[in-house]
Amino acid sequence: MIKKFIGTVSAVVVTSALLAGAMLATLSGCEQQGPAEAAGEKIDNVVEKAGEKIEKAGDSIRDATTPSNN
Repeated sequence: MIKKFIGTVSAVVVTSALLAGAMLATLSGCEQQGPAEAAGEKIDNVVEKAGEKIEKAGDSIRDATTPSNN
């Protein structure tokens, strides 16, 4: 009876360890970017910075062409 219980516990422990390892491997694989994802992220950053500069330039033009209330 005790040997059967120990065998069951061992099977549960081994199964749990295997499942935990598989989940860890899956999650760590999701975090790694491929070359296309890395390039896309760089492009997104460049476009965002360019948009910010264009917005600042537009604000400067608006401020320069708007008559002051003084």
